[in-house]
Amino acid sequence: MNWKRTESEFDGFAKTYEWIFGEEKTKTPLTDACQSIIDRTKPLTILDCACGPGWSSIALKKAGYSVHGSDISGEMIKLARANARKAGIRVPFTVSAWHDLPSKISRKFDLVMCEGNAIGHCPDKPAMADSLQCMRALTDDGGHVYIDTRSWEWFRSNTRRVWPAGSLDDEEGHHIIIQVATVPRRWAQPHVIEVVHINERPDALTVDSYPVTFYAFRIEQLFECLRVAGYDNIETDYEKGRARYYVVARAV
Repeated sequence: MNWKRTESEFDGFAKTYEWIFGEEKTKTPLTDACQSIIDRTKPLTILDCACGPGWSSIALKKAGYSVHGSDISGEMIKLARANARKAGIRVPFTVSAWHDLPSKISRKFDLVMCEGNAIGHCPDKPAMADSLQCMRALTDDGGHVYIDTRSWEWFRSNTRRVWPAGSLDDEEGHHIIIQVATVPRRWAQPHVIEVVHINERPDALTVDSYPVTFYAFRIEQLFECLRVAGYDNIETDYEKGRARYYVVARAV
């Protein structure tokens, strides 16, 4: 499976991604749902396999867990390593697509985390099953996988296609962030969310665009792929009409 599109998109978006979301994610790197799963399952070792700039990995390391972070984007991993150095802690970070993880990381973990809509980058059902099988290969028997994701059922039924994502003023001018969604007629076609950064300065106006490609899936597909991969005892807080949900499953 070729993941070059996802790798390229996030390599180009990495620095802006951190700038847009960094302040918020540094303050609250883990969702309440993720923290409650960690509190309940009590893992000692955690793989953060879509770690981005490393916010969750660093927070978990500070909390005393043994953590390893990975991401398909080399630029994201550069940021993660720099952020760990700034925090004064050591976290191993690996550049890897999910299908390469078993060949790059030799240990297993009590918990594998896949946060932030990352599972939606799998281009089809076989790719999702393969990715989850590779996560399962690094999950200890009896351990868990935690996934949080946008609800594509909700997203496709929502008529809103443009929404503001924030604004701020700094020494480089006035910044506005807008997200624009392209939603195709068919589920199987790529869904693109374009992050538009408008920077207004006294002498210039610049507009930068960062498209990020997703592939919509129904929750039933995720459940099926988890079982194929070797997980069971699946739990979720999915509700029709909710924008996001999580899934946690046990490695059997």
